[in-house]
Amino acid sequence: MALWSLFVEVGSKLRYSTQIPAPTPRAAIRRLLSPRGLISHDLARLSKSGWPKAFSMRDVLSLVPMEGLINMYVCQIERNGKHISVILARTVARHAG
Repeated sequence: MALWSLFVEVGSKLRYSTQIPAPTPRAAIRRLLSPRGLISHDLARLSKSGWPKAFSMRDVLSLVPMEGLINMYVCQIERNGKHISVILARTVARHAG
């Protein structure tokens, strides 16, 4: 299973990075958005300022590879005028030796 580094921007409210093990970039986004995912706690906090309490895979507007790059994707997510941007990079372990 691959390890994905995610660089997440929740509107202008929050920015952070995390890593998620998943076989595909779509699966990594699914885990991020899951009710137990890392972003769920942040969205619960932001809901007081008009943010949705949750996003789902139906809110994914695009998930595309970055042109000319290997294992790099950009994902745009939107619900009720609130946007989340995620850049995903497949992390490859350096071989010892």
